[in-house]
Amino acid sequence: MRILLIEDDEILTARLVESLTSQNYVVDAVDDGVLGMDYAQGTAYDLILTDVGLPHLDGITLCQRLRAEGCSTPILLMTAKDAPDERVRGLDAGADDHLTKPLNLEELHARLRALLRRGEVAATAVLSVGPLQLDPVRCQVTYDGQLLKLTPKEYNLLELFLRNPARVFSRGQIIEHLWNFDDPPLEESVKAHVKGLRRKLKQADSLEWIENVYGLGYRLNPDVLTTAKPASAPEPSSVPLEAPPEAPLEAQPQSSQKPGSGILAPTPALEQDFRQAMGGLWQQYQGLLGERLACLQAAAEAVQSSALTTELRRSAAHAAHKLAGVLGMFELDQGTAIARQIETILEAEPSPAEAAEQSLPALVSQLAALMELPATKPPALSPTVSLLLIALEPDLASELQALAAAAGWSWAGVATLEEARRQVQQAVPERVILELTTGQRAEGLALLQELASHTPPITALGLTPAESLSDDLGDRVAIAHTGLQRLLVKPVTATQIWFTLTQTQGRDRPVQAKVLVVDDDPLIPATLRPLLEPWGMQVVGLELPQRFWQVLNDYRPDLLILDVEMPQFSGIDLCQAVRIDPQWQNLPVVFLTAHQSRETVQQVFSAGADDFVSKPIAGPELLTRILNRLERNRLLQIFSGRDPLTGLLNYSQSRRDLETLIQRAHREHQPLAFALLKLSGMAALQTRHGHDAVHQILRYWGEQLQLVLRSGDVAGYWGCGDLVLGLLGQDQTAAADFLAPTLQRLRQHILTIPNGERLQPEFGAAIVTLAAGADDGESLYRLALERLA
Repeated sequence: MRILLIEDDEILTARLVESLTSQNYVVDAVDDGVLGMDYAQGTAYDLILTDVGLPHLDGITLCQRLRAEGCSTPILLMTAKDAPDERVRGLDAGADDHLTKPLNLEELHARLRALLRRGEVAATAVLSVGPLQLDPVRCQVTYDGQLLKLTPKEYNLLELFLRNPARVFSRGQIIEHLWNFDDPPLEESVKAHVKGLRRKLKQADSLEWIENVYGLGYRLNPDVLTTAKPASAPEPSSVPLEAPPEAPLEAQPQSSQKPGSGILAPTPALEQDFRQAMGGLWQQYQGLLGERLACLQAAAEAVQSSALTTELRRSAAHAAHKLAGVLGMFELDQGTAIARQIETILEAEPSPAEAAEQSLPALVSQLAALMELPATKPPALSPTVSLLLIALEPDLASELQALAAAAGWSWAGVATLEEARRQVQQAVPERVILELTTGQRAEGLALLQELASHTPPITALGLTPAESLSDDLGDRVAIAHTGLQRLLVKPVTATQIWFTLTQTQGRDRPVQAKVLVVDDDPLIPATLRPLLEPWGMQVVGLELPQRFWQVLNDYRPDLLILDVEMPQFSGIDLCQAVRIDPQWQNLPVVFLTAHQSRETVQQVFSAGADDFVSKPIAGPELLTRILNRLERNRLLQIFSGRDPLTGLLNYSQSRRDLETLIQRAHREHQPLAFALLKLSGMAALQTRHGHDAVHQILRYWGEQLQLVLRSGDVAGYWGCGDLVLGLLGQDQTAAADFLAPTLQRLRQHILTIPNGERLQPEFGAAIVTLAAGADDGESLYRLALERLA
């Protein structure tokens, strides 16, 4: 049976997936209410298990929307709040059952079995046809009292047929029911599993239990339903299911039954396995549990100093909620009770009562002593913050926080401009995203000016609704005068904001550029070094222009500074030589000269110079010109070499960068992996859904790849639905591990195309490495295509 699990607590998710999988359920796990809605609408699930407190779309609203759309899938709600009104709201919204965290796993399994029994099958724990019996509690199949050794997938197949005895299942429908998105099989795999199940059933009885309906699929043979002989009284057996070699299934120990109870009690071995598993999870997630505790400790300290902000209170309430949901599963029931008390105090509106708030430090201390964990400082209280979000909409802020966390950035979020000022005083942010709302436009512009005048200046990106930005040029000039780096007009997605933010280079940031200074006066390079090197620039001086071409190719600078008058070759000669070479024709060139005549200036710019500075050199002027030139050239390279659809490198640029990466791999004797992602049936998708749908798919793919690329990786779009990646220093196995989470997100993505239809695109992926006969970009591409075929 296939279950959709929607839970944003990764500790609880890990435990539930482990527990449900051990009971032969197929589980798709997501951590977001909106994503859960997409999954539930796009896939046929047998049951939905969802938390109430989810980001973006809570579990009760999710339930209401699914029921309004006619979804009849059983829904089981989970919550850490033991409040009757929440249970009533959930059941009234259409939920079939309700469980309070921390969960008792045996009770959860029993409730799942009860929900799965409703409707299509009789309300009995054991599914049976004549002498064939399947017991979902023990995960055992018997025929006439004798245990059948089935693999997990064969067991799942049989359960699917027994629960739907009159239905024909195509291979695609079987895949949809019995495999999750992380492990999609080939349709031939379905045929092999059906063949294995049919063979084992026929060994137990000569009847043909599984019928192949030509052109449609498989079903339980109708003749079996009428001719199967009655079952004799079965005796319990302790023989476990047989696991396939490629995916071992842990033996299911036989459960004993308490007299007069009808509830199966776990054996000592099962309890021991459970304790070991929970102990492993406690060790695995100590860091995350410590972060949640640290957030509560920060809130307690803020209460004692009367500095509890709205954002910190909200974060601490969320941390308490998560702890209340999982501590009981680690046999810390008292911790659950304390965490619930803390959550109740922090969620009081508009603010906690003074007496209740003052009790917070004592409760947090009790919880810390109970958990015995070393606390870590929360990211928002670090000395520096990578990203500060000011007055953003909650959903947009949450998505940007997730992107920042994935990139390893620390972040903080505040709801008001006053809180933003306090945050800047406590921890200076490197970058700021500010929502310029209509009601607070003047105050927002004042804050931007403060950020720009900070030492060093703070890079700021602004968001504004389209209706609040007039066509008056004066309005835009006023915003520009604040020092704002970029202004984005809403609506805009979190990924678009993130891409703009990461491509914006603040004036205070080191530019990491190499500068080549060619001047026959050695004092000029010596003077420029202390001026440029503090800004991250490496300066190399060259006195003899005769060696210019050799040094240019060896050093490969990002900017060239030339003197006009030099022996044998003038700076104008060198500039002309640079401009006619395809490799160097876009290199920024700045001239230094003591000659200021109109004729000299005309010759310099005619030769292809980008800028001109007169001697004696004014340091601030030269620095500003160089920084502006480098920034413009960087942006020009970014956008001229980018595919506008995916945001990745275009074919020409990525091909050049890939060849450079291959040469480096050979030179440094490093492995290099080449990955190809190919959109399946692109022409058919365009014919059926239009070009906009395909563009939407490729745009999303490009955004996802940009989030995970490391410095030095090459990623490009080569057209026809082909995306390529070059990963230096990784062999095939390492590259597969590196790309696995991204490929999983792409498989799980369900998009709504412009006509309202929901679409889940398919793609192929292949990874190859440098080898004899495949040591250039085109050869690697062809080899990857062969792997896909």
